[in-house]
Amino acid sequence: MGQLCATCTADKPAVCTTCVMGANFDSNGVCNCLTGFFEIGGVSCQSCSYKCATCSSSGSCNTCSDPLRDINSNCSCPNGYYDDGTTQCKVCNSICKTCSSSTQCTSCFS
Repeated sequence: MGQLCATCTADKPAVCTTCVMGANFDSNGVCNCLTGFFEIGGVSCQSCSYKCATCSSSGSCNTCSDPLRDINSNCSCPNGYYDDGTTQCKVCNSICKTCSSSTQCTSCFS
C-alpha cells in the first residue's frame, strides 16, 4: 500500500483508492495530511494541538490558531489573555496583568 493509503487497488497496491483519516488526495492523486494535521511515520495523520493552525509534530506549531498567540513561545497567549483550551486566547479581567481564567488573576497591575 502507498503512503497514507487506507485502501488501494488489488492490481496496483501503490495506488490509493482512499486515504487514512486526516488525509486527502492532492492534485496528483497522492494522499497528504490535511492542514491542521501532521504525518506520523508515513502511515497516519494526527491532529495538531488546538493552539496550532499548522504543525510538524504534536508539540511544534508552524503557525498559530489565533493571531494573538506567540509563535516564538509555541503559541502561548500574551499577557492580558489566558488559554482556556480553545483555539482563541480569551481576555483577562481588566484588573489583571496576567490570569489563568476570566476570574483568576495571576498578577495584577501595580
